[in-house]
Parts: sequence; structure tokens; C-alpha cells
Amino acid sequence: MPDIQKMLLAAGLIKQHCDTFILRAKVTDSEVARAAAHLCLTIAEQFDATTCLIENQMSSHAPIMVRPMLEGMADLYILVDDATHLDQMAYDSARSGAKSYELMATFAEMQDDRGAFASIQAAAALSVMERDRLKKDGLRPQKIEDKLTKAGLGDSYASYLLLCGYSHNDLQTLHVRHAGRHLRYHHEAPASLTTGMLTIAVRLMTEAVVLLPKFSDIPEEEMVAARVQMDSAWAAALA
Repeated sequence: MPDIQKMLLAAGLIKQHCDTFILRAKVTDSEVARAAAHLCLTIAEQFDATTCLIENQMSSHAPIMVRPMLEGMADLYILVDDATHLDQMAYDSARSGAKSYELMATFAEMQDDRGAFASIQAAAALSVMERDRLKKDGLRPQKIEDKLTKAGLGDSYASYLLLCGYSHNDLQTLHVRHAGRHLRYHHEAPASLTTGMLTIAVRLMTEAVVLLPKFSDIPEEEMVAARVQMDSAWAAALA
């Protein structure tokens, strides 16, 4: 079994290496490039959150952060190859917003506050308008399994379902996290889970940063060389 502390040290050094490129990058002046950059930054921040949980003896909660990293990576992979995916992302956002705002507007507490109620109604109207506009253009809800497959991450769907269990307080997950002869609280996850989450997180973060040349001024050849260094550092940590 790999040494988790050794893995964490390597993960931190790899993140520092990634940050040098993130902080240097000048994003291409386009809506698609900015969306891609936002995804890359979010994935990098979620990586930090993952390692923070593991370093603070809450490793059984790390999958909660790895799950959106995988979702974000799927969007990023698709977006850098297909600019029209931005419309799918906009549709998903508007559809979710419309549903949320319309439901919030039914709350009695919200209706008693005229200012808040008016703001929620306005937000709902904008979301509904955007959702319906994109729906007329042919956009429809996209299943996560289909998105992962389109992104070339179809083999990750089984892992994604496992991550969902940890995110949604699945009964079996709760049992693994807390059950025993005595109830476990702030108890470390099995080492196999922690090493697995770290490995997935490192892979997703490096993959996101390696795509920087597709939406910024970072040279492709420089990123390729950095990828070799980061992969080597991680392989050494697993040895």
C-alpha cells in the first residue's frame, strides 16, 4: 500500500507546479475560453479542498469534492473540442435555476418579504426565458453517463456512482464511515479509499491544467514537458 503522507507531499508539489501555469496564463478573449478557464480554476480549488480534508483526518468526506472535479473535467474536455457545449452548460444552468427560483417563490416566508419575492420572481423569469430559448434550439437535459462518455471518460461512470454514494449519505456509505463495535467519529477512511481519491484527484487536476494551451497563451510544448515531470513525481510517490 502506498504511503499516504508521501502521496500528500507529492500532491502538494504537483499543485504548486500547476499553480505556476495557472497564475501565468492569459486567457483567450472569448466566452468559451473564459468558461474553460473557470472550470480549470474550480477543479484546481476542489483539489485543494480534497487534500485539506485528507490532511485533517476527514478523508471519508474527500469523495464529496472529487465528484464535482470529475463532472467539471467532463465539461472541460468537451468544451475545448466543441464550443457549442457552452450552450448545453447554459441550458443546464437555466433549467436548474428556473426550478429552484420557482420553488423558492412558493415559500410563505419569501412571499411575506416583498423585496425578496420580487427579486426571486425576476430571477425565475430570466432563467425560464433562457431555458425556453435554448430548448427551442434543441437543447435537452444531458445524463451524466452520456456526458462522461462524450468526454472520453465513460470508464469513470462506475467510480462516479461510488462518489455519489459519499455525497448523498448513502446508507451503505454511512455504515462504512461510522459503524463498528463503537460508533466511529472523525475516523480515518480505509487507506485504499484515501489513496484512490488522491490518485483520481491528482489525475483530474493535472489533466485540467494540461489543457491550458487550448484556452490561454501557455505554450503547448511547455505544458507537455511539465506533464512529464508531474507524472514522474506522482509515480515516484506511489512506488
